[in-house]
Amino acid sequence: MNTSSLDDTFRAIVKEENSLLFQKLKAVLLNTENGELNQKPFNFIETREYLSCSKSYLYKLTSNNIIPHSKRGKRLYFDKKVLDQWLLSNKVKSVSEIQ
Repeated sequence: MNTSSLDDTFRAIVKEENSLLFQKLKAVLLNTENGELNQKPFNFIETREYLSCSKSYLYKLTSNNIIPHSKRGKRLYFDKKVLDQWLLSNKVKSVSEIQ
């Protein structure tokens, strides 16, 4: 194979990869609302990983209705934005803020 043929092959591969990346980026950009990405709800496992907590502790939070969640049948779902608000809801003031 000569260098011209290799260059053409390389260019074709790069062009195809760029096209795929552009399509993925376009899909992400079109899937935005109010400047934020629309995200699917977290399932139980994703929430455990996001919160870095044990399975039993997350079950305890949901069964006592401490953590905001939705239930569909036996499955639990969590909204990341709502989880973030819940995590930051009990802010402790620093010494300088108290003064």
